[in-house]
Amino acid sequence: MTRNSVLFALSFIFLLFSACKKETTETFPIAPVLADTLILEGLSANEVGTTADLKGANALNSVFVDLSKGVQSSVLRNRWDIGLYAGSDFRIILNHSIGATAIKLDKNSFADVTAADTVDLINANTLDLGKSSATVDAMTGLFADYLSKTVIDEVSETDADNKVYIINRGVSGGAVPVTATARRWEKIMVVRSGRGYKLSYAALDQPIQTDIIIPKDPSFNFRYFYFNQAAPVAIEPAKKLWDFEWTYSTYKAADGTPVGTADFVLINFANGVEAAEVKITDDLTFANFSAANLTGITFSAQRDVIGTNWRTLNEVTNISTVNRDRFYLIKDTEGNIYALRFNSFTRSDGGTRGKPNLNYRLIQAADN
Repeated sequence: MTRNSVLFALSFIFLLFSACKKETTETFPIAPVLADTLILEGLSANEVGTTADLKGANALNSVFVDLSKGVQSSVLRNRWDIGLYAGSDFRIILNHSIGATAIKLDKNSFADVTAADTVDLINANTLDLGKSSATVDAMTGLFADYLSKTVIDEVSETDADNKVYIINRGVSGGAVPVTATARRWEKIMVVRSGRGYKLSYAALDQPIQTDIIIPKDPSFNFRYFYFNQAAPVAIEPAKKLWDFEWTYSTYKAADGTPVGTADFVLINFANGVEAAEVKITDDLTFANFSAANLTGITFSAQRDVIGTNWRTLNEVTNISTVNRDRFYLIKDTEGNIYALRFNSFTRSDGGTRGKPNLNYRLIQAADN
């Protein structure tokens, strides 16, 4: 082929692709991986605690995992305060991963709220984590339940109906009382702004508020805001790019009261991910489970379908270990089904606290 012929061919190909180019970037699905091992990177460089296990129990990272791509992403869980729902409803969540709580005041004038409004709250320990389930978002349930039971009411179309809230922002060092540092309380009020939110906020002793418009982004479950940074922040990946999160979380104690809980596994229930627990028998194991065994399996989109069920804390010895009598199935939003097994996460089972070791296998691809 002559040089001119080559140039002509290359030019034709360039013109062909240019003519087909769209204004928006298109993405194409990546074939789900067959199997892999992950060590979750829950530890940051700033862990606190006197022992490795204490540091790991207080792991500062939340870890998001996308099984179809075999990737994980870690983010400091104390780098956000509230999440503003990006879907059709106008809802706001608290940072469950650092023990945040909130209460509604009978005021809709931001200027009328001062530090004096917290005197009775402090004296009665009203906003202490564990005092009442009314000060935290729902700890269980489907996503619709979760949204309908947030401490902060749905943002009304009528500005005057939206009240001022006081937020106890939890602790900056995680959730271990001996090492944690309490963060300043904040007062906020939120109204609608078109299809997004207008957030007003200030420290309780500050007379001047800060206002910011936060548009919704339907690529994500939530837009996150961090008061210290005075701006929206990137926390969880785009909603199609993660299946489950390993993190610290506010969860229920045996008596139902809210308590800070380590090693919580939260599926992406906001975007339709489901999971199921499978008990191991002599005939059915993680290694031999196949698509043929899916008959009769009931998947659930409950917030705590995995939760802390994958591990056990011996209350006598205070040692945590993996429950080796079970594994989990995770169905992603594309319909791929994976088997997931935790291998270790403490010194007592050969692991490292804050860095759980797990295996996962593709059981059934979405196109089957």
